Amino acid sequence: MAVKCLTRDAIFLTLETSQITRIINLLSVSSYYFNELLHYVSKTTALSVEKLQQQYPLTPGGDNFEINRVSFEQHQSLMQLGATISGNKLFGLEFGQQASTRSFSLLAYLTLSSSTLLQAANLLQKYEALVSTIGQAKVFEREDNYSICWHPDTSINHLSYHVIDAILAGWINFARYIVQHDMNPIKVSLSHHGNHAEIYQSIWNCPVEMHASKCELLISKADMDRPVVLQDKVTNQALQISANRKLREIKTSHEYYDKVYQCIYEHYLTTNIELKVIAAKLDVNPRQLQHCLKMEGYSFNFIWDSIRKELAITLINGASDDLVAIAHQLQFSEQSAFNRAFKRWTGRTPREYQANPGQLHLT
Repeated sequence: MAVKCLTRDAIFLTLETSQITRIINLLSVSSYYFNELLHYVSKTTALSVEKLQQQYPLTPGGDNFEINRVSFEQHQSLMQLGATISGNKLFGLEFGQQASTRSFSLLAYLTLSSSTLLQAANLLQKYEALVSTIGQAKVFEREDNYSICWHPDTSINHLSYHVIDAILAGWINFARYIVQHDMNPIKVSLSHHGNHAEIYQSIWNCPVEMHASKCELLISKADMDRPVVLQDKVTNQALQISANRKLREIKTSHEYYDKVYQCIYEHYLTTNIELKVIAAKLDVNPRQLQHCLKMEGYSFNFIWDSIRKELAITLINGASDDLVAIAHQLQFSEQSAFNRAFKRWTGRTPREYQANPGQLHLT
């Protein structure tokens, strides 16, 4: 049977501009936060730090450690590994509870020097990308309380509930720490299924709604007005200047990712995608290219895998039902290989995704 070729024009018609040019806004976490998770996985499993570092290598430290990033996929993979090996269904929750100041790096010191918990929450909303670009925090004032919502990035199709638990537990734990008070939320809402609501309730000492429409903390106005113990206005202002600079650095620290991404996208329809081929087109030694990508926190295989994922999802969303053609176009040797990759990306097979393409898959 002849395989139908999907032309570049057809692909451009189905790809949104934001997906084609989404280079800077990569889904990632800081190396500090990832390193904290790596050591926690080692602590709670039989895996050594050295073995985990071989499987999940961090970029070198030095002066750039603050802005070095680890991909969301790598972060989630490590979180899932820890949960699976430990057999702990509350792995993310417990990791979030114990995460140290160091794991939040500059964002931690910003909130520690804030005047009140409300200012700290507003700084979290503004500078969350220093730690993670997986989602976004939003602070809303209501008549009797404040709502702090967390929304995952809309491009995420497969999200582990451990990641969500770690984020919200980290917020609550750190809020208690900076005001030195065992304050409790009014209510916590979680978007995932679960049979352990009573455990969450016992830890947070408040009602917990599972399978909610959003992830949300409700905090009283009295608690949000609590003073931060180590508040320092002058230090906080200086740290905000530093934080703004770091955000700019994060947004411009993907030079080789950008080059490789664009080159692969321009040539994948006509060229066999391999490191040496793309390096030649960029007039760079393959080892040098590999090293430069590693310094930015990425690998060639990760970029190619991300492009395949992005194109596959976009083409299916664009009503292309020829899965054989999509697999061929994305250079999978067999249809079964494409099916396995797609399930790894989204938690569903291509056929299952076609049936309900917009639904976020939580595991």
